Amino acid sequence: MGQAKDFTVTTFGLVIAFFLPGLLGLYGFSLWNHQAAETFRTFKTSGSNIGLFLLLLMASLAVGLTLTPVRALVYEEIICKNHKPQGNLYKNLPRNNRHEGFRTLIDEQYRYHQFWGNASLAATPLIIRVTLNQFSASTLSGCLTILAFAAAEAVTVWAAIEGYLRYVMKVNALLR
Repeated sequence: MGQAKDFTVTTFGLVIAFFLPGLLGLYGFSLWNHQAAETFRTFKTSGSNIGLFLLLLMASLAVGLTLTPVRALVYEEIICKNHKPQGNLYKNLPRNNRHEGFRTLIDEQYRYHQFWGNASLAATPLIIRVTLNQFSASTLSGCLTILAFAAAEAVTVWAAIEGYLRYVMKVNALLR
């Protein structure tokens, strides 16, 4: 029973950390690239097949995994550089089954930080394209759309930072 639960939680965490931001990034890229846009259009029609599905799946994972070191640099090394798990505490990981608690923190806390951080980066091409399209329209609805995207991005960035800070706090408490 425990193995099935671990598989489900871990799989869900990996999907949200890498696949979904990668898919968002691919969609944003499709707004700039005709061939990528055509691939998404085909995917939404009856002309789609398992090969195209697998291609989008793999491409999404590749984009998500490629964003990950950029996210780590931006959020963990620059923005939150003064808030890190205390390195010397990792030696306490094997004691009193702390390894399972640490793994749970990764699956249930850190993966969300990864999602929000990766999604904030992946959304950039989408936000720029929508902003350019709406800015040229210069209408009230265009301005509201730009504000909505800016607000969504700001909340996503905040969630990435806050998620990481909470993760670090819980890791430091667990491994003391």
